[in-house]
Amino acid sequence: NTDATAKKIVESFRQLRVPAKHIRLDPVPIEPDFYSDRIPIVESDLSKQMVQDLKDAKLIDDNGLLEIDPRKSDWRPVLQKHADKINDSMIADASPISEVMNVAWGMHEMARDGVKDALDFLMKDISTTKK
Repeated sequence: NTDATAKKIVESFRQLRVPAKHIRLDPVPIEPDFYSDRIPIVESDLSKQMVQDLKDAKLIDDNGLLEIDPRKSDWRPVLQKHADKINDSMIADASPISEVMNVAWGMHEMARDGVKDALDFLMKDISTTKK
């Protein structure tokens, strides 16, 4: 489990008196403008169509949350026609759509979510280190 591993790593840093913080990024609901808010080339109307297709395919629940890890589910055929419109390869860990699907699941290496917490942590550490 990635969350448990991250917690162990943070604890090992703290035991060494190295400042560390674990910022957990929870799953993100796939709402109508999810794709247009996160992928600059995707317009709002296209995003809404993509979300509707995922709903129709029962890949997201009533709250907009993915039902299955996108690394293991068959969402690509559902969104292929939309990906073609923006020249997205849909290759895992390489395409914008693939990456935001991982963000929605809450299993990703990086995202815009949590950046403020990370910067606040770094700035706090810098201010205490300078003293």
